[in-house]
Amino acid sequence: MLAISRARDALRLARPLVRTGTLEDVTPFLLRCAGVGAGLAEQVEVEATEGGTVRAEVVALRGDTALLLPLGDARTAAPGGRVRRTGRRLEV
Repeated sequence: MLAISRARDALRLARPLVRTGTLEDVTPFLLRCAGVGAGLAEQVEVEATEGGTVRAEVVALRGDTALLLPLGDARTAAPGGRVRRTGRRLEV
């Protein structure tokens, strides 16, 4: 039982690999990123210049490029910022 307990603790503390992309273009109502690998309607988190994140939804896919609709103020997002998948879809 001790081995199972240790394994559970290790899983709880594990940090899985998360695929990230790069923000390429920023406009007030649309963001474009490459390489994130997110699916249509998936939520992503965009690294902000002031240390926070901007949530966005994938609204279009073109090859390796995703178009994102920011779900908040996108003024703190800048080209070159990292974009991280969340694996979640927007719920209303």
